[in-house]
Amino acid sequence: AQGYLKINALDAAGDIIGTATEFVDIDAQELYNFNILVPISSGKKAENYTVEFENCGHIYDYHINDDGNAIIEKYYGNQTVLKIPSKIKNAPVTKIEEKAFIGHDELEELIISDTVTALGKAALKNNYSLKKLHIGASLSEIGDACFAGCGRINSITVDENNKCVFVDSNVLYKDAGKTLVFATSGAPEQFVVPTEVKTICSDAFSACSNIDRITFNNGLESIGSRAFKGCQALKELDIPDSVTYIGVYAFSYCSSLEKVDTGNGIATLETGVFENCVALKELTIGSSLEQIADNSISNASMLSVINIESKHLFSLTSSQRSFRNVGTKSQNITVNIASNVSSIPAYFFSGTNEYSMPIVKVNV
Repeated sequence: AQGYLKINALDAAGDIIGTATEFVDIDAQELYNFNILVPISSGKKAENYTVEFENCGHIYDYHINDDGNAIIEKYYGNQTVLKIPSKIKNAPVTKIEEKAFIGHDELEELIISDTVTALGKAALKNNYSLKKLHIGASLSEIGDACFAGCGRINSITVDENNKCVFVDSNVLYKDAGKTLVFATSGAPEQFVVPTEVKTICSDAFSACSNIDRITFNNGLESIGSRAFKGCQALKELDIPDSVTYIGVYAFSYCSSLEKVDTGNGIATLETGVFENCVALKELTIGSSLEQIADNSISNASMLSVINIESKHLFSLTSSQRSFRNVGTKSQNITVNIASNVSSIPAYFFSGTNEYSMPIVKVNV
């Protein structure tokens, strides 16, 4: 049976002066020895102890690897406040596997024990009610999209002995600050990406609907998928030339975004990058851009200016739509083509069957 062993330390009067709770997995008809430290109130002396076992059924799938470490594969519990066990059957818990805690709406606070060194990809995905997260002393690996769908997180704390990850201004970093992992809802509304950051992870700012200005550093190289999805207050984007990759849907549903410059570093604008940016008015396509994926810019109904600086754009097929349902409200799109642009590929401005692009002026 899996459950929690609760030990209360009692003074001479029978009052509780300390409590410890430990996850245990007990097989029937086996004898176990538990070594559990019970913290006791200062100046008090324990005269007796009580032990309770709460049988919770099946809480974790896990396995013990060849190194003798416990790896949690899946969590089935329903606690609102949960501390990941430091050991299972005396094996230290060192890793939480991919998607192990996905979709637990009841979970509000999570404490990652000091033995855990790695969180797998999307390990905590879609924990919609999660508000507080404490990271232990050993965590160093955090998989991509680990906090996707955790939009209510407002507090992340890290053990002071952890030398691999840290929090600054409610933003979680790893790799000595080179990777920005996740910004809580308490992050600054006008955010400057630190100069050390090379990578912004997938879903990194998905909890920051109130951020209205983002200043990227010139050394930034990669912006992950859905990194700024749903940042509804964001108004303008100036992508530095150092950025060579922007993931799918990175700025989708930024409903206040009005002006975008893609910079001169990325070669491909991936699918859905500016999907449902309904307020977008001006888009500048930088000189390095070669491919705009199908449905990359869609439902930008207010789009009125497209500046093309790209020297070479790959051709599209008649069924592809880089621009989908754009300019449907402005009804007045001006295209400015830079002098270094040698050609515009076929079907580039073909729009959709329902809404052709209302281009009224082309400046070359």
